[in-house]
This record gives sequence, C-alpha cells and structure tokens, in this order.
Amino acid sequence: MTSSLPTLKLTYFPFRAKGEASRLALHIGGISFEDDRVSRQAFVAIKPLQPFSQIPVLTINKTIQIAQSIAIVKYTEILPGLYPTDCLLKAALG
Repeated sequence: MTSSLPTLKLTYFPFRAKGEASRLALHIGGISFEDDRVSRQAFVAIKPLQPFSQIPVLTINKTIQIAQSIAIVKYTEILPGLYPTDCLLKAALG
C-alpha cells in the first residue's frame, strides 16, 4: 500500500460483533490501523464524545469520524480494493 493511505483508528469493545467485519477487512486488505479496544467502563467516559453516543467509530486522519458499522465496513472494504466495482456485484452484496 502507498504512503498516501490515511491513518485509521477503529474504536470498539474488545470482542467480536459490530467491529469485527471492519477489523477483518483491514487485516485482509493489508491496511495498517490502530485497534482501539475500549472496556465498558472506559466507554462510559468516551460515550458523549462519540457520534450518536455509540461505537464502533472509525477515525480517519484524527479528524473525520465514521459511525455506524455498515458505513465503516463499506469504507474498510473500499479502501484496500476488496469491494467490487461491478454494479451487479455491488447489488448482490447489498
């Protein structure tokens, strides 16, 4: 991957669920990212700072935040080229 890739931080709880598909897409795509796994106790402190007061959140270049797991998954699939460019294949994926 080139050096023009953004810096990424994925913030989610330390277990599989809504954040896991994005973690896997980034790993499979060879994209470096900070895997910020927060405890439930730590989440209470950061909750007011998160979009929609929820996680997962993907922070891009320390300024842009993408919330909602489906939007994050789509971004993390597109970035390394895992998401198809063919319209029919995209429609099949939903």
